[in-house]
Amino acid sequence: MIFVLLALIVLIMSVIVTIKAFRNGGGPDMEDAPVVSRRQVPAGFITTSSE
Repeated sequence: MIFVLLALIVLIMSVIVTIKAFRNGGGPDMEDAPVVSRRQVPAGFITTSSE
């Protein structure tokens, strides 16, 4: 029973924080700028001679 109560508290608090974030514009964008990958990976499961 205590676990259900704690889970409900967490759920309610997460909804409140989400609503506050939407009202304030969502906060800063924390994503990094996209960069070109430097890894060399095969196009499929088995590599070809050109790879």
